[in-house]
Amino acid sequence: MAASAGGALTVAALAGAAWFGARAAVAVPARVLREQAVVSLRVQASLYAFDLRQAWAAVGSVGGGGRGVRMRGGLPAPGRAGAVVAWRDATGLVRVPARLLSAVVWTGVTLLVAAAVPPSSPVMALAAVTAYVAAAQLAEPARVEAGDLRRSAALPWSAARLALAHAVVPVAGAALLLAAGGGAVVLLGGATGPLVPLLLSVPALVGAAVVSAYRGVVPPHLMVGASTPMGDSGPFAALLWQVRGPLVGLLAVVAVAAPLRGATGGVASAVGTLLVGAGMLWWAAATARRTARGR
Repeated sequence: MAASAGGALTVAALAGAAWFGARAAVAVPARVLREQAVVSLRVQASLYAFDLRQAWAAVGSVGGGGRGVRMRGGLPAPGRAGAVVAWRDATGLVRVPARLLSAVVWTGVTLLVAAAVPPSSPVMALAAVTAYVAAAQLAEPARVEAGDLRRSAALPWSAARLALAHAVVPVAGAALLLAAGGGAVVLLGGATGPLVPLLLSVPALVGAAVVSAYRGVVPPHLMVGASTPMGDSGPFAALLWQVRGPLVGLLAVVAVAAPLRGATGGVASAVGTLLVGAGMLWWAAATARRTARGR
């Protein structure tokens, strides 16, 4: 008896929901339905290409495109034309404080890992991963501009120079957060762990984030993989292509910066880390140039 009553109640609820849904659908303007259909197709195409960033951007474009809290105002305009990109990036981060807060939180996690993990443990490499996540939050303006190159069309600079200009604020911000957080830990009597190697790895981590920002769309030939006993290799190749920037950057940093893998480092390790940073920034500029030509 109770089961039949529950079934009848379920049917009535579904019928009521269908009735209200039909009435609401009639009131939706045709323009909104067309926009949502386009967004749905964009999301599907992005998911097929393993491009979660484009899928998220498509979803965020509904109803105005912004997400999170946005603040008014900004920073004073610079007096030099060469500082326009850095000023615009810093203003964008100030207006969306969620990114700054996320960078602060991940920097705190980085310092916590560096202090908690024994210096001789290979798990210390986890600090480089969390430091990259913090740097990627500060490189969000580069991702926004890479997604719409019309934003920089009026600037008289090449895509490579713009990519390097987008690295200024993340490098300065990530280094400042690490230094300030490490100083606070020292004042409180705690251990900072390999703080200097982390500071030296900032250019490499930011370069990896900028490479990821300018990576563009997945080349179609990567989606046509080879048949293997484990299945088609296309999706795996596309996934590797998506994460190639942070993957190469983190592996290179951990391999060269000896203290980040639990080994003892010296001058050679420090110089090598800086060279990795220079290489990643060069790769970011080359990626931006290639992406701009492809469009």
